[in-house]
Amino acid sequence: MDRVSTRESFTDACIALDLGDETDLDWLKKQLTLLGYERTAAVNLPGQFAVRGDILDVWSLTEEHPYRIELFGDEIDSIRAFDAESQRSVEELPRVLIFPACDSVGETGPLLDWFPENERGTALFLDEPGRIYEALKVTEDEFRESVKNRMERGDYKKEETIPEISGVSEITAMLNRRRAVALSSLDTRKSSWDVTDVFGATVQSTAGYMGSFDLLAQDLLKYRKRGYRVIVLSGSRTRAKRLAQDLSGLDVPAFYTENQDYEVQKGQIVVLYGHASRGFEYPLIRLAVITETDIFGKKQQRKRKKRTRYSGEKIASFAELHVGDYVVHENRGLAIYKGIEQVRVDDVMKDYIKLEYKDGNLYVLATQLDVLQKYSGAEGAALKLNKLGGQDWAKTKARVRGSVKNIAKDLVALYAEREAKDGFVYSPDTEWQREFEELFPYEETEDQLQAIEDTKRDMESRKIMDRLICGDVGYGKTEIALRAAFKAVMDGKQ
Repeated sequence: MDRVSTRESFTDACIALDLGDETDLDWLKKQLTLLGYERTAAVNLPGQFAVRGDILDVWSLTEEHPYRIELFGDEIDSIRAFDAESQRSVEELPRVLIFPACDSVGETGPLLDWFPENERGTALFLDEPGRIYEALKVTEDEFRESVKNRMERGDYKKEETIPEISGVSEITAMLNRRRAVALSSLDTRKSSWDVTDVFGATVQSTAGYMGSFDLLAQDLLKYRKRGYRVIVLSGSRTRAKRLAQDLSGLDVPAFYTENQDYEVQKGQIVVLYGHASRGFEYPLIRLAVITETDIFGKKQQRKRKKRTRYSGEKIASFAELHVGDYVVHENRGLAIYKGIEQVRVDDVMKDYIKLEYKDGNLYVLATQLDVLQKYSGAEGAALKLNKLGGQDWAKTKARVRGSVKNIAKDLVALYAEREAKDGFVYSPDTEWQREFEELFPYEETEDQLQAIEDTKRDMESRKIMDRLICGDVGYGKTEIALRAAFKAVMDGKQ
């Protein structure tokens, strides 16, 4: 019932920026603020923008990555998408379109004005239209009663405009003039909706199997015998492939396909990658959909803990730097960060990072933040800054390279010896292994499943196994290790 921006107002409000165009940075900042974007020190979320000298970072609500727009004077010199966490560029772009980040801009009107009357190819779906009508009626009555009471109290002055909403009769009439599909458990013909055709559908939920593959196999074979098209959905491609293999092992003719447009034939059982909260059976068209939730029960979603940035990593944003921090320039060595200063070069003001060295200062363009790392070392240790023109940093790097080469030689010799020997070959997964893995409460991520598959492949090969699993806190490394440990125990190993 609330009014939204008209199609014309919304289109006019969008900001289009092309490589090589001339634009005014102050105007851009003002427009982004008017469009509902929040100005911050660094862009971390959609709906934010940040300005540093001639660089504008903005994260449009519709995009996976934020944009970095760099100006040379008033000309757009480069446009690229970048990763908000690592600050690394993702791709160069010739053009960007920034959409509003607020509820409405400019002139407003009913939302349904966005959908032309009787437009072919566009259909509106109404879930329980009877309830929608009642909810609209209650909302309209409450709004008009509120306006009436405020007018009687004198809350509105004569020159003030009373807020507008679209009334329930207006909305109903607008919907009746458009192509709409009503999904209702009750007959809608005796209502305010203009119903032209009625189709009945009897859909029922599928059974829950609580991890019993025997019961699942029985039902799948029954569906097949009755000529049903059966789709089994898995939220992971790896799990989907494994599910198809497990069903085939129970003499159920199921197969996995990557083709999302595959047309399932009568009597076929197809395992697909996809998501659905629950399965269903549609007897009228002989279709059954079964999900992992139906098979194993609802698994918990793992809550990922916030990633901790380790010292010594590349600096992702200026928000991580504080005046007085020790930093390492990859070519100049250890220095102290002294802040951001604007410097005029060739009649253009640009932001520079000021670094203090033993014998002077170094200015680094703000866009070259990736050449710096936070210093990582023992706390409380006395630190000695490098000289800008000295050779001590070059000698340090040469010494480290020499140590790395020595370690590399030792590793090459060690792995050459290991390569010549055969390791223990573990047996393929057993039924007990599968049942054990299904007991884990959390739903595995794609990365976890890949690590599990790689670990098992190593264990089942003749090559001596040497695999390191790395991941953030909350990644699920323990679950991977437990699966490998269970597999080892099944073959009598510790």
